[in-house]
Amino acid sequence: MARDKRLFGNIRRLPSGRYQCRFTDPDGRYVTAPHTFAARIDAEAWLADRRREIDTGLYSTPGVKPSKITFGDYAATWLANRHVAGRPIKARTRDHYRAILDAHLLPEFVPGRWRQSRRRTFVTGTPPPWPTGPPCAPTPTACCGPS
Repeated sequence: MARDKRLFGNIRRLPSGRYQCRFTDPDGRYVTAPHTFAARIDAEAWLADRRREIDTGLYSTPGVKPSKITFGDYAATWLANRHVAGRPIKARTRDHYRAILDAHLLPEFVPGRWRQSRRRTFVTGTPPPWPTGPPCAPTPTACCGPS
């Protein structure tokens, strides 16, 4: 009985008895597994994982490092796309989150500063200085009182 043709990638048995697999990535290039597999089922699982990554948009071309993103850029994207229960957050909530980011988080995540603060914490045991000012309240009403 012949095996069914694979829909994604291919697996071949090497003279050593191990299995090698490869597939065509979304850019049309052949990608070979970084290692061989002792059992065919392991090679099939590796191919299934790559297929799942491609289908969900999580696949990245081997050898290509993802671009670095700053905390500020990430926070801006997160805030613009923030949803609760499937709906975008309200303007007042967005403004409140933006105020917290601007006042407390973005100043702490200046490139290089956070790495130095963490290194000092772990090497010397002295924590980084805390920001001065009133503590952050959970809502604008709790912080500022009723309008």
